[in-house]
Amino acid sequence: MGRPDMPFDDRFVDQLAQKLAAPIAALEQRRITLRKQRPQRILRGILRVVSAIATFVVVLVVMAKLGIGGGAWILLPLVLAGLVSTLFGSGPQRSLKDEAAAALIPPIQDALKDAGQPFDYHRAPQYKQDAERFRSLGVIGRFNRSRFRDLISGTHRQVDYRMVTANLSLHRSSGRRSSGAHLGGAAGSSIGTSETLGVFTGLLLELSVPSEICGTVLITADFGRIGNALAGFAKGIRSMQRVRFDDPAFEARFAVYAADPQAATAALPPVIRDGLRLLDERFGEKTAAGVQGAFDGGTFFLALPTDRTLMQPIDYGTPLQDPQWIVERLLERILIATEVIDILHGADRAGSTSP
Repeated sequence: MGRPDMPFDDRFVDQLAQKLAAPIAALEQRRITLRKQRPQRILRGILRVVSAIATFVVVLVVMAKLGIGGGAWILLPLVLAGLVSTLFGSGPQRSLKDEAAAALIPPIQDALKDAGQPFDYHRAPQYKQDAERFRSLGVIGRFNRSRFRDLISGTHRQVDYRMVTANLSLHRSSGRRSSGAHLGGAAGSSIGTSETLGVFTGLLLELSVPSEICGTVLITADFGRIGNALAGFAKGIRSMQRVRFDDPAFEARFAVYAADPQAATAALPPVIRDGLRLLDERFGEKTAAGVQGAFDGGTFFLALPTDRTLMQPIDYGTPLQDPQWIVERLLERILIATEVIDILHGADRAGSTSP
């Protein structure tokens, strides 16, 4: 008997773990090699940083001789950032995860294809324009920095799906010119501050719907009366109206907006509302926004916040000694999209762990 949260029995997982035991052992040797190389990488990094600081000092001296102001000091954060990145960067971790994806995902694809659950996979997809669609609908906030990994696509229950891991942020900076001209005709130096705000970390899903929805139906968190009003302004949905449902459990978690209330009612029958509530319980408890989504045309756009990634079981600092555990974790993450579809069809995999 298999685990209740897995659509395959223990025999399937055991056989796949045996098949992947050799590649996982090779990855463990690669991990050990990378860790042994760490002192040399740190030494090379220190030398590069010392060189960068020396260059920075030379720039300051030259600027002082030319009578130019101290604007070069704004480069200091870049130097410090380079130091931190060099000494504590994620290069080996990223390299190990990329190698793991190349070694482990194709055999898993073959096994799932034989089991009737084929999927396509891209480790480093180009997804920014697709994510902009989520933003324009109000499912996620505005961002100008993005990183996408692990695009998984396929068909389940006659629903086409695409799922990608996204890390989105908004970088903002403000600056001013210092007053007075300097020798050499310079108008002054730029002085300012900058900050990077996290916008979204988690999974973005696109699910096909059987029939197109008239207009857009936005499902967002219920922040209360004032919070909903502010969210509505921020998301540009003032042209929509709040649609109420005789469903206290759903209303306690979500606020639905649509230009056409009938379209919202048609898009959100009880089984879908129950599914969204279950997904919010599973994914949305750790974030204020929770699970959010939108129906638009023939697609349901869904944002599931989570800090777990597909390749998280492969860790630079942890020995890879249990192939079955690794396989189970990889299958859980690969099959999240199919699990979401099951839940929205009213077929929850009882006992599923939080992704």
